[in-house]
Amino acid sequence: MVGPGRRGRASEFAAALPTLKAIATSFRLDGKLVAQRMADNWANYFRGLRDLSNDIARFSEQRRRENLQLFIDRGRAAEWQSYNTTRMIMEDSHHYLAGYSGYVVANQDGLFHPDGTHISHEPWGESITRNMDAVDSRRAFEHVFRNGPP
Repeated sequence: MVGPGRRGRASEFAAALPTLKAIATSFRLDGKLVAQRMADNWANYFRGLRDLSNDIARFSEQRRRENLQLFIDRGRAAEWQSYNTTRMIMEDSHHYLAGYSGYVVANQDGLFHPDGTHISHEPWGESITRNMDAVDSRRAFEHVFRNGPP
């Protein structure tokens, strides 16, 4: 049940409706101003997208360069380690290396167990290709290329 106070306010609002309608319908939008505002807003939106895209591209390039530098540095460290290992093995003096089967002695003649036995990495004895003459594959290729297979 609605009290008398509410009915009074509702009737006042109903009485004011024609005036509110007249005010609301009296406004007209300027088409040129609306079009200009919309064009400005769209331009601002696309400018923001372009700036965001440029930032993403710049950050991606920066990360790519950083990762490339890390890769290069890691390769340099591996090369330095390999160089030091080779230099250590190939020097005249004896060096002791830790291997999976214990310590070994390394010099220019190869690797040796501490008791003096030679360590061979070839399970079937000497390599069959060790004392073979080198083949000039370039000359053989050119001969076959010009004359066809034998």
